[in-house]
Amino acid sequence: MSTVVGAVLMLGILVSALALYQVNVVPDENQAVEYEHNQQTQSQLQDLRNTVVSIPGGGSGGADSVSLGTSYPPRSMTVNPPPSSGTLASESLGEITIENATSIDGDEVPIENWSRETYGLTYTPGYNEYRNAPTTVLEHGFLYNHHSNNATIPIGDQIVIDGDEITIITMTGNLSISSSSTVSVQTRAFSTSSNTVSINQTDESNPITITLPTTNYEAWNDSLRESDSVLEGSIEEAGTTDQPAIRFQLVNQSYSLQMAEVGIGDATRADAVDRVSYMTVVDEFAPTAIVEVRDVLNNPVRNVEITNEGDGILRSTSTGSDGQVRIDELEAGDTVKLSIDGSDVDIEFEVRAGSGSGGEGDGASPAYWVDWQDPSGQDSVDEGECNENACVVTGNEINLTMETDDVADGARVEFSVNNTSVGTVSPNTGWTDSAGTNTTTFTVSDVAEDGDSVKVFTSSGSDGDTITLTISREADGALTFNDQSVQPEGAVEVEGVWFSNTHNGDATVVIENSTETVIGERTVDANGDYSIEVDHDSFDSDEELTAILYENENRTNELERDTAAVVVNSTSQFESVSVVVEEHQNQGLESATFSYNLSEEATVEFRILDENGEFIKSVQNSGSSAGSVTISLNGNNRETRPYLLEAEIIDTGEVCSRMIENSDGEGPFDICD
Repeated sequence: MSTVVGAVLMLGILVSALALYQVNVVPDENQAVEYEHNQQTQSQLQDLRNTVVSIPGGGSGGADSVSLGTSYPPRSMTVNPPPSSGTLASESLGEITIENATSIDGDEVPIENWSRETYGLTYTPGYNEYRNAPTTVLEHGFLYNHHSNNATIPIGDQIVIDGDEITIITMTGNLSISSSSTVSVQTRAFSTSSNTVSINQTDESNPITITLPTTNYEAWNDSLRESDSVLEGSIEEAGTTDQPAIRFQLVNQSYSLQMAEVGIGDATRADAVDRVSYMTVVDEFAPTAIVEVRDVLNNPVRNVEITNEGDGILRSTSTGSDGQVRIDELEAGDTVKLSIDGSDVDIEFEVRAGSGSGGEGDGASPAYWVDWQDPSGQDSVDEGECNENACVVTGNEINLTMETDDVADGARVEFSVNNTSVGTVSPNTGWTDSAGTNTTTFTVSDVAEDGDSVKVFTSSGSDGDTITLTISREADGALTFNDQSVQPEGAVEVEGVWFSNTHNGDATVVIENSTETVIGERTVDANGDYSIEVDHDSFDSDEELTAILYENENRTNELERDTAAVVVNSTSQFESVSVVVEEHQNQGLESATFSYNLSEEATVEFRILDENGEFIKSVQNSGSSAGSVTISLNGNNRETRPYLLEAEIIDTGEVCSRMIENSDGEGPFDICD
């Protein structure tokens, strides 16, 4: 009895110990796991912030991994809560404004009373035990932690004002991700360049004033007070209750202003013409002047159509990747007058005497000009989105050819790209031929995604040119479905099948009749011509059929379609096929004798199959239009009823058949009925 009591007491002690461990130790250990995860996530958010702040000056953005939640180590006798999760979301902060600023670079730069809406990004953890974890906020390139007691701790420095440099980063796009795992956050450079604008205050009594929308005044107040460029005592709360902000003034000096726009989430960049804000003169000296088209962030806008209503000749009617156009054959005193199609932005100026730099910056014209040729006409490009300045690449390779205007034979040429993760060029160097040209091949990287862009440079002598390639990974395709005649039980022919960027590297061709019923289908794995078996009982002769090319077998993305009138060739070569069968009682079929008459000589195969269409035995006869053949069966090859008899003309595929049921006699009977 005492042994039993002791065992019960020991079991009770063990259960109590496990309960205490579950209540006290497990939460503490899980809180430590969550704290370490929060430190890791803050580090990842700092990487994301670094990607964002690299965009001003010409950065392209990128994809950063952020772990939103975490799981706990496995336990054998205690229980863990479900994995924790977190939320990463953007929200509209309001408008950034710059007041009382004047451009030193030219009157056309619209910087006075400048404003632009922007978004912020917030990570909110949802831990089970670490309940005082901070939210982490990214605003205007400034990353900080905000705790539940309203304390704020910066993670890195703010970049808006640093000495005499002002950097404004606007963010746009709706993003909201809740997860317990790691997600990828894509940031895209919607507007960026190395351009800076020199500004100072409008007059002595009106300092430059900047207003930043923010959800945390204290975080920005502490950071801005450390800058010697911020006027002491000028920092104040601003905005509204719904969209609070901080306002501050700058000391009276000249500043270098650089701006950028970053896209996240569902953001899309506006059309080129809609982004245009102004044009500015880069070079006003004869014989070549240069004008740059810019957006409201003072960055170049590419692919803008330009009209010249003044003197000189436009070298290209659209802006290049640098937002510039060149006007050649100018003399001192000529007037350049440019306008933008679809916009009220224009510019007019008088050309000055001198030697136009052509963008080289030293005031001297190169010995010859270097330009990219238009790469249109290749299967791997979008014809509607391709010229000598920019091109959408739909395939995996594109040939790029440079040329010299004053033909340079045997000149060294160099090629390069600004982002090898999008694509590469080969060869990197070469020599111009007798026509002054040289060609390289651009190959799209395996990791390139839809919408990625890359600048490809060519240079020779003292001049160069740039073309911007945008990668399209959207599926594309085409096919041709010609009018045709087909044999009964035959196939239709679909020609000129072409496709690219499909999900699995193949596509699907579907044939529909006039009621949109699918009567034939085939997977195609390469460009070319295809024969597709169709159900002839499902359409009439002369009926118009439709061939449709889909991205995949699920028919979720139609790439192209074409129609054709299909005529069934119903003239049979079989005039008659009669059969006599011999059977042995209780032992099945012993032989089948086929007697046939054809409209012309042909090779005919006669077959015996079982009721499931499985082959038993056959014989061929050729070189005659009439005759008789016998197929003999014996032993285990004998077939009991029912069985199938067939005759097929090999060249055309025309078939006559007859299923012999138990009620059928021994013949003769015609199997072409």
